[in-house]
Formats: sequence, structure tokens, C-alpha cells
Amino acid sequence: MRVLCLIEPNSANIVTLCRCLSAAFQVAPEVDALLLGEHNEAMIDAVMKLNMVSTLWSVEDSQLAQPVAEQLLDTCIEHAHLYTHILMASSSWSKNLLPKIAARLDVSQISDVIRIENPSTVLHPIYAGHALEEVDVFDKTCVWSIRTSMFAPIVGDRGIQTRLENMPLCHPTLPVPEFIEAVTLTHERPLLSQAQIVIAGGRGVGSAENFELIYQLADCLGGAVGATRAAVDAGYISNELQVGQTGQVVAPDLYIAVGLSGAVQHIAGMKESKVVIAINKDPNAPIFEMADYGFQGDLFEVLPHLVEKLS
Repeated sequence: MRVLCLIEPNSANIVTLCRCLSAAFQVAPEVDALLLGEHNEAMIDAVMKLNMVSTLWSVEDSQLAQPVAEQLLDTCIEHAHLYTHILMASSSWSKNLLPKIAARLDVSQISDVIRIENPSTVLHPIYAGHALEEVDVFDKTCVWSIRTSMFAPIVGDRGIQTRLENMPLCHPTLPVPEFIEAVTLTHERPLLSQAQIVIAGGRGVGSAENFELIYQLADCLGGAVGATRAAVDAGYISNELQVGQTGQVVAPDLYIAVGLSGAVQHIAGMKESKVVIAINKDPNAPIFEMADYGFQGDLFEVLPHLVEKLS
């Protein structure tokens, strides 16, 4: 067995890759990586220093300055026969590319793998996280996206001398969408999808101005800020920070839920958190049912005290 880990274009997060590699080495002892997109010197250097992957493939072509999945699909398919498993960290890129790869290979694709029982059996959430499904895979090639927050980053030097090889870009057989514009978001805090501490606010926070309390607590703890859909729809916070069924799925070590009731759609996005602390003045709020610790009180009284003690 041999595994290929796909690295999304313009990626700079070596921790996410190390988590994906952690999953890959549970499948097979030999793992290669394919860096999609134009030349990424920083990521190439980081992967070479890991001494973990056997071969790092790099696709270099002037057409890939702003790559889309359709440009890279045929290149992935051309080399898929060399591997029993194709893995990629769950992201918007994996949601776009992996189903296309699976369809071309005529195999199934499994999303958001959270546990690998053996090379052909995995566990992943279904029904918006309300149930877990164990899947036995009998396809010639397994195509999985990995919920990397559920895997500890692989550490240590495996003593593998990584070879850097160029992989030519294959001519795409599908129509290639026209690239119009890329909007780069800047983050003052850890990325929500990768943070080990998340402080999330709900509609009970009351306003965008009041979310400053959430930001202050997040900065004290070195955490990321999240929100419910209700808070996003109310205009308190931008939608890329929404946690839940229609937002991001997170699994931090610590999740602090502030002023949110605990709707099932929100719970679906954070139920894998290791420790949950709820702060709500309503003693009957559903969030208390799944919280490890709860503060029944007014968030406008509780949060300033927490910030003061932690500052």
C-alpha cells in the first residue's frame, strides 16, 4: 500500500500537513505528497526538512498562478494508479477536487474522516454530525478527506530522505473556469479551523460592539473567535467565523460558548471539542446539556471578570 497526500495550492500551514500525514501513516508506511499549484518554495523547504515523505511531487507551470481544481484534475488522475489511497485535509479545496478525482476513478469518496480503524475501514460523521458511520471500503483506490483537527500532528524525524520530483501538468479535459479575483482574508488570531482554543458568541452577545468582549477573552487565551449563524445573520460578526452545520466544523481542546443557546445546527460544528464551557444566563439553555462546565450568569458580568483574571 502507498498513500498520496495532496497539499492545496498556496498552503503555508505545515501543521495541517503534519496532521494529514499522521492519518496517512496509519494507513501505510510509505507516503508521498503532491504540492498543487505554482512553485511554493516555503512549503517545499518545510516538507523536505520533515524527513517524512518519500517523494514530494511539485507541479510547476505558469498556468497555475491562480489554480482551479479543473486544471489539476487530470494531473492527479494520471498518477493515481500508483497509489492505494489519496488523502487531503478537509477544506474548500478538498470539497472541490476530491469528488472529481473519485468520479473519474469510478470509486467512492469519503469526507471528513475522523478515525482510521485500518487501511480499508474509517469513521466519519453523517447527518450533520448527529451520527458516526463506519465505512468498509473495497475500492481499488481510496479517496478520503481528513478532518485534521481529529489527528495529532506527527512529530519526530522518520529518517526518510525526501526526493523532490517535478510532475508535469496534464492538459485539462474539463472546461477550466475563468479566474476573476481572489480576496485574501487577514487574521489577527489563529485560524478558526486549526485553533486549539475557540471562544464562540451567539445572538445573546447582543451587538457587534459587544463582541469586543469575545475578542478580548480570545486574545487572553490565544484563541480563535467563532459565532453562531444567528449572530452572523444579525450582523454581529463576519460569516467566515460561523461554526455549525452550514459553517466551519471545529474540534479544539477548549470551546467556550458564550451567549448561545446550543441549537443542533451549531452543535454539529463543535461537538467534537474536547472540553466545552458554556456561559449563559438561561439555566435551560440546551448548551448546558453537552457542556463539561457551565456558568449560569450574565455574560456581561462573567466575561469582564475572566478577562481581568487572565490578563
